[in-house]
Amino acid sequence: MANKIINNSQLTICWYVDDMNISHINESEVIKMIESITKKFGKMNVSRGLSHTYLGIDFTKREKKVEIIMKAYLQEFVLAI
Repeated sequence: MANKIINNSQLTICWYVDDMNISHINESEVIKMIESITKKFGKMNVSRGLSHTYLGIDFTKREKKVEIIMKAYLQEFVLAI
């Protein structure tokens, strides 16, 4: 995880192996960071919107809250036992 203050708000990058999550209150700062990373490392698959799956966890933004569900991940884990 890496954090940087940009325009008095925190930009956060979380990564695990080849998955990455970038967040900032201002979408234009996220876009600038994606462009910077793409320029250095090449094209990436980018997903934008209110719902995302990251490391088997489903994140959905609802008004001022984020719903976090791991149902599919947990079902897969239980079936593997």
